[in-house]
Amino acid sequence: MKAMQRSFEALERQIGDPSKRDENLKLINDAQRGCVQAKGAGIPRDILEKNLLLDAAAKARMGDDYRVHLVATLRKLIDLEEAVAAGKTDEAKAAMTALGKLRDEGHNAMGMHE
Repeated sequence: MKAMQRSFEALERQIGDPSKRDENLKLINDAQRGCVQAKGAGIPRDILEKNLLLDAAAKARMGDDYRVHLVATLRKLIDLEEAVAAGKTDEAKAAMTALGKLRDEGHNAMGMHE
């Protein structure tokens, strides 16, 4: 998650700069790797500890929602990669906006704070 956030913050600052194409592609790859790792690792322990009162079924739904959200994030990261690789700055900016919304929605749903 931290790798995704670091990459995302850097991308927010420079996604509109075509001269940063190669650096942006590296950052996107780092974010994709972080997303896959987070998806595979499951819900972070601190989030589970905040939800100790949930029953097993609710925790399972939370885990399913977490995975679905990260899959959607990974798909959007691939869209971003394709836009950056093709030099489509407007599409890249739109993908970054969508990723920001996905991040905020996911963090809010999980009770995570930056």
